[in-house]
Amino acid sequence: MIDIKKSGKLLNISDIIQLEKRIKLKLPKDYCEFLLEYNGGDPESNIIYFKGNSLSINYFFGLGVDSLYDLEKTYFQVKNRIPKYCIPICEVEGGNLLLLNYKKSSIYFWDHEEESNKLKHLTKISNNFKNLLDIIQPFDIESVNMDNCEVLEVWVDPDFLKEVRDQNK
Repeated sequence: MIDIKKSGKLLNISDIIQLEKRIKLKLPKDYCEFLLEYNGGDPESNIIYFKGNSLSINYFFGLGVDSLYDLEKTYFQVKNRIPKYCIPICEVEGGNLLLLNYKKSSIYFWDHEEESNKLKHLTKISNNFKNLLDIIQPFDIESVNMDNCEVLEVWVDPDFLKEVRDQNK
């Protein structure tokens, strides 16, 4: 498993029970165990490969954390836009989400630009939360294949370039 910097706020089982009452959901045991140990958190640079694609997790949602990464707040923001029986568990690159289907315990990729509240339109990433943690790999820049790649042109904002040059003086 990759390293995950804990959110800092410790939870107990009553916090999770209260959350389940407020959102009217019963969360899978493996996900509850993660919340009790980490309460969300900031993972090291990572990559997940699935069905010919890849993604990177920006942050796991927690309870009582910064509002941008708060599980409950995020759930209520998107609950009418995501499939029934799903809850957002983390933000991935591009502002997209990984959803936990708490009836099936499976994890799905949800693209906010191709929003669908139908499970059949989402991409399944893993069979359960524990499996998700197992398939997350550390990202290694050396693994990026740049063969046959060529930079044709680069544009840099002149104000930004001036700022960088001033800092290096």
